[in-house]
Amino acid sequence: MLVELLEVIGPEDYLYSAAVFALGDMGAPDVEPLLAAWPDAGEDFASAIADALVQTGAKDDRILDILLGTLPSRCGSGRGMSVRGACDHLNGWAAEPARRGTSDRHSR
Repeated sequence: MLVELLEVIGPEDYLYSAAVFALGDMGAPDVEPLLAAWPDAGEDFASAIADALVQTGAKDDRILDILLGTLPSRCGSGRGMSVRGACDHLNGWAAEPARRGTSDRHSR
């Protein structure tokens, strides 16, 4: 339900950040719905998806691909999330290589 909410509201809506963080706090169960929504997402929705995926703390190559793909958008056009958010996630990824490909949460 929160994934669908993010699709219809924009970043200027007061519910937007709350929905992103709530999805992230739910962790691994929300990874698959977020990943499924990614291919058809518009720019705002894609940014919310990327941010929520970072918040889940899940380690999955598909998430890594999304995050790496969003980095150039902050310097140009395309889908975006905060560079800091992507870097924070990637730092956690590098610190825990044994957990790559799992959907477990890591401590923040």
